[in-house]
Amino acid sequence: MDSILFGHTALFCPADRPDRSAKALASNAEIIILDLEDAVAPDAKSQARNSLGTLLSNAQERTGIVIRVNDPATETGQADLAELARLSTSPDLPEFTVMVPKLTTDTPLDSLPGENGIIGLIETARGVRDLHTIAPHPRIRRLSLGAVDLSTELGCEPDSSTIDAVRAQLVIASSAAGLPSPLDSPCLDFRNSEIIERAAQRARRDGFGGMLCIHPVQLAPVTAAFLPTREEVEWARQVVAVGDAVTSLNGQMVDRPVILRAQRILGTTRH
Repeated sequence: MDSILFGHTALFCPADRPDRSAKALASNAEIIILDLEDAVAPDAKSQARNSLGTLLSNAQERTGIVIRVNDPATETGQADLAELARLSTSPDLPEFTVMVPKLTTDTPLDSLPGENGIIGLIETARGVRDLHTIAPHPRIRRLSLGAVDLSTELGCEPDSSTIDAVRAQLVIASSAAGLPSPLDSPCLDFRNSEIIERAAQRARRDGFGGMLCIHPVQLAPVTAAFLPTREEVEWARQVVAVGDAVTSLNGQMVDRPVILRAQRILGTTRH
């Protein structure tokens, strides 16, 4: 499985903290995001950038490596991209995917480094406006939501009907462009596993394929939330056993779309 496309858990770790990066790389996160942006203080940006070569060398056995750069429209972002261009030519380092913040149609997607594509962060009003133009770009592999930055710009709360409308647009744009289901914004509570799992369950119900994580303790509840329940698996097995004929099961109609949903559930099960 290509974890960049289908991973449920994407764990951020600051690139200027090799201790935290080592823990992240040793975790069971499906996607590891070496962060040069929000998790790194302004005076540590150069240190984080200069640590990337070593971090990538230590990630030889990992798949799903992502590097989040600073906004390419900034001087810091340009310095990040220059370093990634240099690292991407090294045959001794693993492939990585670039995560681009504040994605809009002005982002120079064709000139960004890295051959493993781009995860785009939608976290500005302009990014939302441009969503259906951005999503089909051939370099985009997956989209993700940055609800905190977006809600700050819009003057609303991260948990608001305004952000819910954006979440729906992100799911629809991804599907229309043939992309995998997007990654939802992280749950800001990284201690209460019940709150984290409820947030992840909601993301799954709303059509997201995974969630960004800001702490390793979030991995287990997010993973649990994105796995189908035993009841869902049993229902799916019964539906698939019916076959392609339009019929009913326990008083509910079973037709082709229902069968496809059941097959998708069985494709993600570990029961």
